[in-house]
Amino acid sequence: MTSPPFEPVELLGVLRRHGVAFVAIGGFAAELQGVGWSTRDVDIVIESRDGNYVALAAALDDLDAWCVVPPGSVQRIRPDLARIRSLTGTMMLRTRCGRLDILKSADSGSGGESYDALAAEAIETTLGGYTVLLAGLPAILRMKRSANRPKDQNVLALIEAAIDKAKNSP
Repeated sequence: MTSPPFEPVELLGVLRRHGVAFVAIGGFAAELQGVGWSTRDVDIVIESRDGNYVALAAALDDLDAWCVVPPGSVQRIRPDLARIRSLTGTMMLRTRCGRLDILKSADSGSGGESYDALAAEAIETTLGGYTVLLAGLPAILRMKRSANRPKDQNVLALIEAAIDKAKNSP
């Protein structure tokens, strides 16, 4: 199976068109804030309320989303409303616009960062004509430190440098 093209602006636009409340986190959000690292997925923390789950389910249907399954598996699992409501951890998806990883508020995968806390510190940007909330670099740094995986440790210095550069800019 070939991977779909990575079209993060279109992916986030579909979520916004459906009214999904989320904050983009991780590499893509950091990239948009000047951190020099490239990613091939979008990570989001969603607001935990039923109306948002309904909007997300509709958006994922529009994106032709399927859950990522172990290599060799023939299962094709749709991320339906029941799966979204019962989500714990990270829901990893393939969509027609590329990879999307979804976390709920206060999920351990987001370093304990809730949607409300992230949204309060978020940076608003416009992508494809839609306003999108991005986790600020200090929040991304906290999450990467909390995850403490080798791939996260490898980008800490890049995030710290971008934060220092922003502090020293006029």
